[in-house]
Amino acid sequence: MKPVSEAEILFPVTCPVCSRQSLSAFRLSVVADALQTGQIRLYASCHVAGWDASRSELETIREYLDVESSADLQQVCRQFDLDVSTVFEMPAYIPAGHTKNTRGRGIFAS
Repeated sequence: MKPVSEAEILFPVTCPVCSRQSLSAFRLSVVADALQTGQIRLYASCHVAGWDASRSELETIREYLDVESSADLQQVCRQFDLDVSTVFEMPAYIPAGHTKNTRGRGIFAS
């Protein structure tokens, strides 16, 4: 049986030598660890160059991870065949940290 490889996230990096942008790929577990510790080593594809990600670069990585996670969740939701005649409200994706008040009922995401 072929082992399942971990998903990767792609995000742009800018070479500190020539300022050329290229895509970098890291496993999701590596990115999650980097966002928790605030440290990740980035590499340029055009030069033999590596550097510690700045706060700005870490924030960009977080944004790409958020977008990727949202797209994956929306794709999973589209796979469900809902009978809308039994649903009073259309399902909605509520990102963590956001709240939505629906007909007097509070829906809170943690």
